[in-house]
Amino acid sequence: MADNFKYNCGCAKSETLVQAHGVNSCVKGIKPPFFSKLPVVIAAKEVEVGIESCIELPCDEKYYEIKRTKKNLFLTQARVVSLNEKCGKLFLQGYIEKNIEYATADCVSKDKSVINGDIKHHTVKVPFHVITDIDFLLKPINKDRTSLTESDLYCDASEYDSCSCSYDGVKGKAYCESDFKEATVYNTRPFIKLDGFKIIELDMYKDATPLGGCYDGWEDGKGGEKKPGPEHEERCNCTPEYEGNLYSKIVEKMVLFLDIKVLQEQYVLVEC
Repeated sequence: MADNFKYNCGCAKSETLVQAHGVNSCVKGIKPPFFSKLPVVIAAKEVEVGIESCIELPCDEKYYEIKRTKKNLFLTQARVVSLNEKCGKLFLQGYIEKNIEYATADCVSKDKSVINGDIKHHTVKVPFHVITDIDFLLKPINKDRTSLTESDLYCDASEYDSCSCSYDGVKGKAYCESDFKEATVYNTRPFIKLDGFKIIELDMYKDATPLGGCYDGWEDGKGGEKKPGPEHEERCNCTPEYEGNLYSKIVEKMVLFLDIKVLQEQYVLVEC
């Protein structure tokens, strides 16, 4: 069963699709002028974020060299706080998803010319949280709730018993009735669009250990020095004297540039 699995290289399947025919449909619309609610750009900014992170490999594994890193950026929260009609604050939160491909060193030749190992990968999420100033290119629509107002009603018990007054001829404020007025307008919340990003980074390898002393199968020799066991020496002809290091941590200093557009849905007059 194991031998069959060893030589199973997988398979590929394909299917030829049949062309589906159709006709172009006609779309009818109304002629301008008319009003439409459209997202308009109220602010634009390139946000610069400085991030420093420390990444450790799992299970105390060590790497010899970083081969490649692939980065994706995701924003999880974006909120706009308007200070006045001209400027505001933008709160951003998100993370950078980094896929790190690294090489291990499992075997080193005696002539110090060959290093053999596996290519592995490690994926981490590097979070960030930042606030920045924004200047409005277009005034955001933000109507406040009106204050509560109260109107007094007049009571004339001699004409009608509007308040069930017990005395005839009482005239004045009606205490059993009140007239309140309040107006609320629901505003459209501004939102952002991420048009792109750029990352400039510096990676530093940390926690270095000598390359020769990190193999399974090494035995303690006389004087406490390490030497490869018979099976290990026969298999890869190793030596502990190779000048080089293995690392277990990566310290990253990144500068992140975000191309941000702030939009809000507003009623726009569309004309010819």
